[in-house]
Amino acid sequence: NFHKDKKTIIFVGRLNLQKQPLDFVKFVKILEQVYPNEYQYKMLGDGILRETVRLQIFKENLSSKISILGSVENIDEYYSEASYMIMTSDFEGQPGAIFEAIQAGVRVITYPYDHWICEIFSKLHCSHTSLACTPESLLETFIVQRNNSNDEKFDILNVEKEFNEQKLTTSWSRLFEQLKI
Repeated sequence: NFHKDKKTIIFVGRLNLQKQPLDFVKFVKILEQVYPNEYQYKMLGDGILRETVRLQIFKENLSSKISILGSVENIDEYYSEASYMIMTSDFEGQPGAIFEAIQAGVRVITYPYDHWICEIFSKLHCSHTSLACTPESLLETFIVQRNNSNDEKFDILNVEKEFNEQKLTTSWSRLFEQLKI
């Protein structure tokens, strides 16, 4: 049972070891202890851990809170209703889900991993990185962002002003200088 009057938190990614979907379930469990019944949770994606995730959701008594939607056709619809996206990945190549979420104004909270795009988005205050790769650390970061944003989406136009061609060129030039390319 999902309600339009509740804020939505989404997980987007394959249900496999790299994406660590069971950490999302743990995050929801501890978040519900702090903010009971304030949010609804949707997991978008499919994979080899789907049944394991479903069983863990059941075991943690979260079946009425977390919905596993599998692969969806119109992901933009889910981004438009989400306030936050939680990423629990071990590592990312090109984090397309972060781009999609930010384009929709969704605040992204991720585990720390060394990726240039995370650093840029963090400076723009639309993506936030936890201090450690644990659900507890994600919760701490989430609470800070919740208190700072009041669960509101951010204005993508402000991000676009900061994320312009001149600033990107300057950043790339500095990077190449540091690498001596």
